[in-house]
Amino acid sequence: MQIVKNTKLIIIWILLVCSVKTHAQATVQGCPDSVLAFLKARIGPLAGENVSNFSFYRYLTVRDEGKVATYKGELLSTQTSPLPTNARGPFYLIKGKSPKMFLLFLDSLVPVRLKKGEDSCYLGGYLNSRGLGKFVIYGFKDDSLTSLFETKEYVYNYSLDCNSYDNSGYLKFQNTDENADSYLDLLFCGRNNIYCNGLELGFSREDRSPIRTEKIKIIYYYDPMEKFWKE
Repeated sequence: MQIVKNTKLIIIWILLVCSVKTHAQATVQGCPDSVLAFLKARIGPLAGENVSNFSFYRYLTVRDEGKVATYKGELLSTQTSPLPTNARGPFYLIKGKSPKMFLLFLDSLVPVRLKKGEDSCYLGGYLNSRGLGKFVIYGFKDDSLTSLFETKEYVYNYSLDCNSYDNSGYLKFQNTDENADSYLDLLFCGRNNIYCNGLELGFSREDRSPIRTEKIKIIYYYDPMEKFWKE
């Protein structure tokens, strides 16, 4: 009987070890040691409850830098991390030509191009916090990844205030030429759900059907003279 019990304990121990090993492999998949070392220094322990499914995402050709490798993961907890608590959620690691690497805490990573058919792009995405968010565009300058542009309006709204957007809070982004000048612009469109008549503005609404809905269309046109997007 004792031999049987010991055998069962050994089998359970082996299963636990394999489970932990499998989880660790699922947490960080196919990444160079330099990338993992940088990520560990910035985020903390990679296994356990800290990071989920960190892996190679895609290659992109970024303006003023060239080919960069991007990696995607999700930060589940900041308890063992030097990052602020609001950094939880999806993130991207950007590795360019230089040894430097950069973290972007965006809901998605979107290539933003200036001309139709060109390969080079800037890096864009929704930067969200507490139910509201703006669209931010990043580019390389002096070997650093820098914020170049941020929408004035919220293009993500999933709050419990008087307004929230369809599509889980996101206005749909399109990188299209809206004024036929051969430069691609930034188009955000969707529907706004309105829950208040005005007196409740600034207070959390109760969950209920919207009073009315309205279409939203926001355009930022690219100005080749200023090399910037503006309404």
